[in-house]
Amino acid sequence: EFLPSNQYYRLFISFNGGSYIFTQSFQPSEDTTNLNIPIEIPVTEEQRGKSWFVPSRHVYTGKDNNVIISLHDAEKRKYSIRFFDADGSFLFEVNKISKPFLILDKVNFVHSGLFYFELHEHKVIIEKHKFYIPKDGKSMPALDVNGYEMK
Repeated sequence: EFLPSNQYYRLFISFNGGSYIFTQSFQPSEDTTNLNIPIEIPVTEEQRGKSWFVPSRHVYTGKDNNVIISLHDAEKRKYSIRFFDADGSFLFEVNKISKPFLILDKVNFVHSGLFYFELHEHKVIIEKHKFYIPKDGKSMPALDVNGYEMK
């Protein structure tokens, strides 16, 4: 079947934390089995060569900037999480997590910015990481490997 030559498409790819990319434009073809499409992420010269922040797979911010806790085996384990402000001061703790998926409203963190957490299993730290809560109405900024905004 012949496809008109004036059609193009791009992919919009959304990541946890609110960042996203668009692929370059492509023209459809009859052979749709070839999925080797190169994805080029637009990066400024200043950002080139820098390491990017990789969020935790257990605690991260969702598209609405609330904090998501994802622990697929929570029913079988004894998890707790301690949250800290960027300066290291203790904020609060969530004990006895028994649900595999929880959403903590961002208002629990009082302000936007960088936060730290410690994920415990049976009172032993199994992960120390951080997450970033953007300001209301703002999307997730580009973050460096340490979780700080790239300028």
